[in-house]
Amino acid sequence: MKRIPGNEMLVSPYLDLLLEADPDPAAVRNYLQFCQGLCDLRDDCVAGICVFGPGSDYSGIEIYNVSVASRFRRQGIAEGLIKSMLARAMGPVRVRTGSTSFAALSLYQKLDFRMIAIVSDYFTKHYQEPIFENGIQLRDQIVLERKARSSGH
Repeated sequence: MKRIPGNEMLVSPYLDLLLEADPDPAAVRNYLQFCQGLCDLRDDCVAGICVFGPGSDYSGIEIYNVSVASRFRRQGIAEGLIKSMLARAMGPVRVRTGSTSFAALSLYQKLDFRMIAIVSDYFTKHYQEPIFENGIQLRDQIVLERKARSSGH
C-alpha cells in the first residue's frame, strides 16, 4: 500500500479511477483538497484506491471514495485498502454509498459497518445525470458507520 496526499490524486491514473466510483468531477476535486489516500499498485498500475479524511458532518474519519480498476476486481483489493485504512483510524469511521451498490454494502457490513441513516433522493438531487447500478436508478444514499475499536480486550 502506498499513501498519497490528496493533491497528488488530481491527475491520471488516480483521478480516472476515482471518477469511476464518483462521476462528479467537482465533488472529487473538492474532497481531494483535504483528504489522503491509500493505493494498491499491481503490475505497475493503480489497481485500487481508498480516499479518506475528516468527516464532512461529524468528528470522525470518513471514507470518500473506494475504487478498484475493472481488471483487478473480485481480488480483495477494496477490502485490503479499507482494512489498512481502518488499522490507522482513531475513532469512528463513516462511509456513504448508494442504495443500489450491493457489493459495496455487503463489503462494508462484513467489515463491521452498520447502517445509521438513509438520505432519500440524494443522488437525484445532487447529480445532474441519472446514475444506474445493477439495472436500477440510484436515488438514495446509505450512511454506514464503524464504531471505534476499544483498546481493551
